[in-house]
Amino acid sequence: ADPYGSIFKTYKESGHVPEPTPYLVEGIGQSHPVGNANMKIIDEIINVTDRESFEFARQLSRVEGIFCGGSTGTNFAAALKVAKNLDENGLIVFIVCDTGEHYLTKFHSDEWMKEKLLLEPQKITAGLIIETKNSGAPKEVISVAPDDIVGDALAKMTENSVTQIPVLEDYKSVGSLKESRVLTKLLENRDLLNAKVSEVMDKSFPVLDVDASFNEIKAQLQKSPAVLIEDFKRITGIITRTDVLDLQK
Repeated sequence: ADPYGSIFKTYKESGHVPEPTPYLVEGIGQSHPVGNANMKIIDEIINVTDRESFEFARQLSRVEGIFCGGSTGTNFAAALKVAKNLDENGLIVFIVCDTGEHYLTKFHSDEWMKEKLLLEPQKITAGLIIETKNSGAPKEVISVAPDDIVGDALAKMTENSVTQIPVLEDYKSVGSLKESRVLTKLLENRDLLNAKVSEVMDKSFPVLDVDASFNEIKAQLQKSPAVLIEDFKRITGIITRTDVLDLQK
């Protein structure tokens, strides 16, 4: 088993030492030939991606209780690829070569996996996006109340560099403000600057549970510019189309 980016597979098959490329899994692979790797006794070298290495290491920890490092995941992924070509009597041995203690803040962390774009979409939840989308963002949802004055609400949107904002009352969504629509109404009636938000607000953004899946979020964002995230019946976050696009870069 060898990570993509290491030189061993190409070196074994052609005798040529390729230019190594970066990979994230640690403790396995090389950027140059080493004396303790005897290619003559190796039948085959199987390349494994970083995502496969980390996902299978996490699976071993979660399902089998084997708390391991990423290189063990590499070995396990290769073993599974070999297993596809064996019958039910086949026997495969792979090495658990590290503990997961050194990687608690790396691939054993959902946040780290998401930052490295290695977390599979079905594993990404609304709560995870809210927690990690912007480390500099305030924890409280930027919002206005239905009794706030429209002019003050627009000033708040400008101050926070947002073009849309939820209208909340007792931590529940009762409407939304979109800058473009409010400005259109103000062109028709400037007196609305002194009106209550409830007089100009639009319907609420869709509300999803904190455990909503990535696919559920995307489905709602096809119909709405933002979705609100609810935890224990309180609005605790907002996810916009831009947040999802940033996630998919």
